[in-house]
Amino acid sequence: MKLFCSKLDTAGNRGTIYRYPNLFVSQSTSTIFAYAQKIILHAPNSRSDHGVQLQSVVRKSNDDGQSWSNEVIVRDQSGIIFQGLRPVFFEASKERSPALMAPKLTHLPPLPTPGSESTIEDWLRKLDTHTESTNSPIQAVVSDDLGQNWKHYPVNILPSASDLNTADNHKSWSWSTCGGRSIRLKRKPDQGRLLVPVFWKLISSATESDFSPLFYSGSIYSNQPHDGSEWRIGSPVGPGNAECRFVELADRLILMHALSRSSAKKEINYRRLAASPSQGMDWIGPHNDKDLPDNLNAGSWIRFSRIAEGARMNRTIMSQVVKEPNFKGLVLRMSYEEGMTWSFAYPIQEGAVDRSEIVGFNKNCVGVLYEHGTPNFPWQSISLKRIQLKEITQGADTNW
Repeated sequence: MKLFCSKLDTAGNRGTIYRYPNLFVSQSTSTIFAYAQKIILHAPNSRSDHGVQLQSVVRKSNDDGQSWSNEVIVRDQSGIIFQGLRPVFFEASKERSPALMAPKLTHLPPLPTPGSESTIEDWLRKLDTHTESTNSPIQAVVSDDLGQNWKHYPVNILPSASDLNTADNHKSWSWSTCGGRSIRLKRKPDQGRLLVPVFWKLISSATESDFSPLFYSGSIYSNQPHDGSEWRIGSPVGPGNAECRFVELADRLILMHALSRSSAKKEINYRRLAASPSQGMDWIGPHNDKDLPDNLNAGSWIRFSRIAEGARMNRTIMSQVVKEPNFKGLVLRMSYEEGMTWSFAYPIQEGAVDRSEIVGFNKNCVGVLYEHGTPNFPWQSISLKRIQLKEITQGADTNW
């Protein structure tokens, strides 16, 4: 089912593009939210107008993703449109209201000029590593009426250079949220802590001529997320880690899966793993997961079931783009061993696929929202697929 469709003119430099899909399920009402960043390209009409307008939009479903509302622009009570690349969904109140968080967007890469060798496709790929400067505060909005209206939500944190305690000297650094969702810890002593995935980009100053960026993953976290106070920054993990996702394991460890963005040229990159025994404050690692080659496409990773909550098995599910001899496209992988091994790989979409997000719709069904299109333009549509647990496992696992 296509939820968002891009439309460009024949020249490819005017129109609307939808990117950065995200999914969120309200735990209190089971309402499903599908998010996209709407990028509107138009002719510049002033020196300060660069020909780009960004809008965060959501559609919602009340019937497990069978039908969807029209898109709603996310704007606060003052009418200001929420603009942020790769925002993170999180639950912001005791009522578990949906909320979005991202650094305030202050600039974008310049659009290609007419006659240049650079293309809109090149520009869209630059957005994938776009980050904001240290003085760009976090912005957040929350909805108390299931996505119809949104209001400002306070997040009292502003990263500083001292938060990046790395051994790498650097000329400058910037940061971004990673998309996807935060996780709320289930186990004591930090039960209720909210972990938000972020990544940093540093410009090295090892030599005057060395300006290759170094990427680090990490988290911001709060033990009091309901009122937006007491936000802190966890230690960075890297270099070589970029956008990441978290899962809380049965033994209280937090496991991070991260996109590999190494400055070194390699024949094969792998997903990057790190573990936190301090519930997101500090990390051990990273190291490569040799079972998961990385094709530089941001995937998703979720906790689907937990024995401690009544399920038969601990299950985690990951979405990943693969390039294998017998299949090139998007697959779902499922693990019964907390991501240490993977038992199944279910094909979702063959061909050109970029970013994807997954969420559990109910105890036996997963939803996947993903970008797909042509090899030169893999962002033509954002589509949703609903997959039953028995489909992923080819009938081997049918009950939660």
